Amino acid sequence: MEDPASGLKINLSSDFVVKRDLAKDPAFDVLFGIDPAFGQSPPVGTSNYLCGVTFRAASENAGATQAQINEMIAGEQWNVQARRSLSANIALETAIAFDIDGITGVEFTGIPKVGADHEKVRLMMSMLETPKGRTTITCATTKARFEGVMPMFRTIRDGVSPPR
Repeated sequence: MEDPASGLKINLSSDFVVKRDLAKDPAFDVLFGIDPAFGQSPPVGTSNYLCGVTFRAASENAGATQAQINEMIAGEQWNVQARRSLSANIALETAIAFDIDGITGVEFTGIPKVGADHEKVRLMMSMLETPKGRTTITCATTKARFEGVMPMFRTIRDGVSPPR
């Protein structure tokens, strides 16, 4: 599945259903919803999907190389700013760096601060920056299922190709 306007691509096996969501939101330019094809781990909280993949163009990244952006993502200033921004809505538990095809990202895990039964929900949010903008992959499930589905969440994340 690909969004031709942004270049965001999702390449997953037939174990997943990927849908383009036409919702308009100033927080993103494009949204794809992802669900398991076989009905496991239904959406929780406020999401309509097990995972959502969004892209938002960022003109401030345009003059930078991917190497410069990767260095920025690995730096303390970016991490402090990202944590501060996310902590308004999420009680953050972990932040772990990862790499997808030469793009450094950060995987955050936490507990939503709002929503129905939010204290029973756990989420993983992965953020990747490129010269074109920010790609965010957010997956959520129940606290009881979270550790067991983390490999599936990472498979979904690793199937995303951010716009370059």
